[in-house]
Amino acid sequence: MNNETIVHLGGRIHRSYEEISYLKAESNYTQIFFRNGEKTLVATTLGAIADRLPEHQFCRVNRSTVVNFRVPGIQLSGDELKTSRNSFLVSRRRKKTVEGFVYQ
Repeated sequence: MNNETIVHLGGRIHRSYEEISYLKAESNYTQIFFRNGEKTLVATTLGAIADRLPEHQFCRVNRSTVVNFRVPGIQLSGDELKTSRNSFLVSRRRKKTVEGFVYQ
């Protein structure tokens, strides 16, 4: 784990952003899902955490979800973004931005 990739996720949790698969908003809390299957709930808003993550790797696909685009197997099919484990609806306003991430 490289010190340059460590990000403060909330509370006393510091992890590498490379380990994050996606983040899901739950009111003023954020559920963080990691690549190894772990998940954690932090009392920090999705927007606050998203601001700490690198813009070239993470993108907000809808109002409540931020996805790591370095996760293998990402495909965009219509308004649905699919990874090897999950699928997410892409909002109309964010579709062009998401397309830029998928097809870069």
